[in-house]
Amino acid sequence: MNDMNSQLLKYQRDGRHNLNVEKEFSLYNCSETDLKRIKRNGIVQYSLIEEKCEELSKFRRYLASFPKEKSDSAIYYLVKTERSEMMIDGLINIYSRFNKKFNYPIILFHEQKLSQQLKDEFRNICPKCNLFFQLINFTVPTQYKRNLPLIDKLLVKDAGKGRICSRAEDVNYRTMCRFQSFLVYEEPILDHLEYIWRLDDDSRILSDINYDVFNFMRAKKLLYGWTVVTQDEVLCVKNLWEAVNLYVEVNLLNRTCFFHKWPYPLIFMNNFEISSVSLFKSDSYTKFISYLDNLGGIYRYRWGDAPIKTIAVSLFVSLNQVHYFEDIEYNHGGMRNPPDPKRVQINWQIDPKKIFDFKFNPKKHF
Repeated sequence: MNDMNSQLLKYQRDGRHNLNVEKEFSLYNCSETDLKRIKRNGIVQYSLIEEKCEELSKFRRYLASFPKEKSDSAIYYLVKTERSEMMIDGLINIYSRFNKKFNYPIILFHEQKLSQQLKDEFRNICPKCNLFFQLINFTVPTQYKRNLPLIDKLLVKDAGKGRICSRAEDVNYRTMCRFQSFLVYEEPILDHLEYIWRLDDDSRILSDINYDVFNFMRAKKLLYGWTVVTQDEVLCVKNLWEAVNLYVEVNLLNRTCFFHKWPYPLIFMNNFEISSVSLFKSDSYTKFISYLDNLGGIYRYRWGDAPIKTIAVSLFVSLNQVHYFEDIEYNHGGMRNPPDPKRVQINWQIDPKKIFDFKFNPKKHF
């Protein structure tokens, strides 16, 4: 038995779960850097680190088997235990419509309450789905936790006046928005990926996709792909656009971006989003999202990941590197591609060909 395995067994026997892992050993293919990031994200129990690293190792070996002409890319979901049936339907949908032809890995981010039994069920129902599970830790950062009672009190006050963003009272939802805005890109499993395709458990592809969307993005040198544009709730972006305008002014970002042309308060519905990983790992985005995160608006006003990332794309990506997947039929909660004419008529969903003709009208806003 080698020294590392002996050390691991010793930790198990001693019950030392809260170990300083980055200084003691590397598990499977987890480097010291991986382990530091895992611990920094709040996962410190030995068995949980072991499981995360094992899945990470399998994922990296799977990517290594790709031919050179295939993009190192993946699909990902955020799994909720209470919505497991919907998640299963979603996995079957993406497999039948796309992945049975192209065999990309699917990453399932989940919290600790997702049982091994449920993981096995996912794999048994969709044995060829190439599933890789990654534990995440959804906790409110200390700097915001102190202010939550005051924030919630203000939200209740706003609700009494009919001035509240939908789901703003849900702390877990706000934490999810923060994760999808930037924390997901800190996960080691996304390292070295070229593109990721985010879908929600209730995202549904309605027609077969007969080409490799990742290789398409690479061939066209695209950085962001989408299917639906809609209006965001004004109450959900309170002070966000003003904060961004200040950031743009201070950092002189108006030279090449299309932010000033982008109509307020339109957003890409990022429950379908194919994006360059390097875009959201870039210094430009990291600096920008750090600024927004420090303002605390995700918790105070329930700024969503969709408006944050839409604005980021308008700031850091040229229009010719943004692609509308017109040919992919898609549905999420009634938001469809191609768009439903009735929803377009009332400006709830926006005609993709007329985005820059949109004029905000508060009387028609929902």
